Amino acid sequence: MIPSILGYLDYRSWLKDAYDSRKEETSFFSYRYMAGRLDIDAGWLVKIFQGKLQLPDRAVAGVQKLFGLQGREAEFFEELVAFSKARSRSETARSFNRLMDLKGLDARSTEDRHASFYLDWRHTVVRSLIGITSFRGDYEALGRMCDPAISAEEARQSVELLEGLDFIQRDEHNLWKLKDVHLTQGQSVPRQAVRKFQADTLRLAERALHEIHPDEREISTQTVALSHADLPLIRSWVADFWRQVQILTQNSPAPDQIYHLGMIFFPVGRTKPQKKNPGR
Repeated sequence: MIPSILGYLDYRSWLKDAYDSRKEETSFFSYRYMAGRLDIDAGWLVKIFQGKLQLPDRAVAGVQKLFGLQGREAEFFEELVAFSKARSRSETARSFNRLMDLKGLDARSTEDRHASFYLDWRHTVVRSLIGITSFRGDYEALGRMCDPAISAEEARQSVELLEGLDFIQRDEHNLWKLKDVHLTQGQSVPRQAVRKFQADTLRLAERALHEIHPDEREISTQTVALSHADLPLIRSWVADFWRQVQILTQNSPAPDQIYHLGMIFFPVGRTKPQKKNPGR
């Protein structure tokens, strides 16, 4: 049986599972056969399954027909593709809300709620603030602690989401507390939600560059010439640095600020220019 599309937040994961299911049922069902039905290159299709390329919009109807998607499931698949391709904050939020409407309350999963956590930077900040303050329910004060400040209603929505995710709980003194100090990104969180979170933090970094005094921030960049073979070593250094930050976080005696910490390392020039890839 082909798995229900309503249980996914990444259309490429569903496509791969649907393909595997159909392959088990029908021996001739192959990458080449599927690509032919969708009028795309077989190599392109493989890269779609790998998450490296996007499904062309012209192939959406072909997938719906090939796997018998109708009604709500057909709409859900089309919206999943749009969600994966969304670029702006408003597009991502609109698409995600539409997916939740199509799925319905009864069918929403933990994965859906975790995606909601990453779709807005304020949720992570509110969670961290609850971990270092005595918060009982003054949402206006909690919102003012955020930088930039958020409204009392936005703070309340974040607290409700965190409670629903079982990230926070009240103690015997009616104070909100973290259930777990450290939070790691689950494998089930769709890449589009994570990319949205990363884009938000980059925008916050740009704001900090102009609005926060240099004594209260550290922003530095460097352009270097290295070999692609050096990338694994850089990644190992980054991993080691994150471990040191986690140790510092555990041992900090009286934390009084919440920071976003990110490291970026990406190519801005090549000796062998690559062709532009319209599918990314």
